[in-house]
Amino acid sequence: MKKIILFSCFLSVLSLAIEPYAVDNNGNIIINGEKDFKNLTENSSGNFLFGFGHKVKTGFHNFLIGYNNNFEIGKNSLMLGNENNILNKGKYNNNDGIMLIGDNNKVTDSQFAFIQGNRNNLDRNYASSIIGSDNKAAFSEYSNVLGHDNELNYSAFSSVNGSENKVEGLSFHSQVFGFRNKVVKGQNAFIHGDHNNLKNSAYSHIEGYGSEINNDDNTIDTTKNSTTKDSNYIFGDYNKILNSENSHIQGKSNEIGNSENSYIQGYASNIKNAANSSIIGGYFSSVNMNNSLALGAFSTTKEIKNKGYLTNQDTKDVYALAVGGEYVYKDDKGNETVYKAKRRIQGLADGAEDDEAVTVAQLKKVQKSIQNQGANEKYIKDNYYNKTEVDKKIDFTLGGVANAVAMANLPQVSGDRKFNLVASYGYYGGSHAVAVGFSGTNDKQNFTYKLSGAVNSKGNLALGIGAGVMLGSVNDKDKRIEELTNEVKELKEIVNKLIRK
Repeated sequence: MKKIILFSCFLSVLSLAIEPYAVDNNGNIIINGEKDFKNLTENSSGNFLFGFGHKVKTGFHNFLIGYNNNFEIGKNSLMLGNENNILNKGKYNNNDGIMLIGDNNKVTDSQFAFIQGNRNNLDRNYASSIIGSDNKAAFSEYSNVLGHDNELNYSAFSSVNGSENKVEGLSFHSQVFGFRNKVVKGQNAFIHGDHNNLKNSAYSHIEGYGSEINNDDNTIDTTKNSTTKDSNYIFGDYNKILNSENSHIQGKSNEIGNSENSYIQGYASNIKNAANSSIIGGYFSSVNMNNSLALGAFSTTKEIKNKGYLTNQDTKDVYALAVGGEYVYKDDKGNETVYKAKRRIQGLADGAEDDEAVTVAQLKKVQKSIQNQGANEKYIKDNYYNKTEVDKKIDFTLGGVANAVAMANLPQVSGDRKFNLVASYGYYGGSHAVAVGFSGTNDKQNFTYKLSGAVNSKGNLALGIGAGVMLGSVNDKDKRIEELTNEVKELKEIVNKLIRK
């Protein structure tokens, strides 16, 4: 800046030496212009105008070099270029100590400001600077803008470097480097990258593309500038930290919401509604519990609802470590697929305390001990019956005897009848039984058969079937009957012959 001032002074002296100039009674100098002082008010003195079309209102010791520059109310300022305006609305500061280099720039009610470039706008600023084109800074102090199409509003001690960035809404000590980034109500915030957003957060950091830190629920004290809330950090693209404090993301497309002191390193993972101190290391993982961890890809913590198995341990102050889980995604055709991830924890020492993990080696030892004990139990079981088992067997036997008694008392077919349907009852040792039977014989009564069944009071069923063939004869009755039958037949034949004669 000093070099520019010295160069301007050098041009002024050189111009005085080689060009005609005019001086009025107030010490105003016009060189290479119309040499007409009508555009200088009576309250202006000690101004230097090089060119033509300049206007000065209540200005003191100002340099205007170029053409059609306009200066209002202020002192010790430099305008180098064309069609620039330094204006005073009468409500804020005088325009003192301003350096403006370029064309079509505008400064309003500002002090100790610097603009280099074209079409920039500096409104009610103190000790701020703009280098570039089409930038805007309003109601800011000790801030800098470098690039084009950037905006800096209601900010202090802030810096914007790049294009189409915006810092606004009482943002202090914030820095933005990149393209289309935005800071709103951010304190000590830092953004390096493109298309990032930081809102209502303090001491937060973003490096990457398309990421967001938003803490709407927390109020930032802009008067004391002493808040230590938020303190979030993002390194990567498309990440988000929402309503959280002291959290950290490294990776891409991750999100931390409503959580504090949390950390994600991975891709497409999230920590939500985990109030404090949760960690993810991996991709497509999630944590939704306090003080919990998800390690490896596709790891997901589950809500702990049930008490400890066999121990009835309470769920209070019990947190989760997930090393696997399920991930649901859709393929190119829109079909939903569930991917399940399982992991083994390797290199564990044998657990010693009640709250330490058990290894497979320890389980094998337990299994061997159980097998040895099981062999002894099997021997005892095979060679010993307790009283209950003996009683069961006795009841079973008594019921069987009752069935046999009932079936033994079923009468058999006899006489000149061919069939017999009968029933009987049996009792033995406190057990009751009912039997039903059916028996029969053939025409010659030399073949007999019987079917029977019984059920006792224990519900046990007995069935039986039998058949028999009778051989031989006790006397010659059958033979005699046959002889008499033949004689009767012969007599009938004789009688019939006599009748016919």
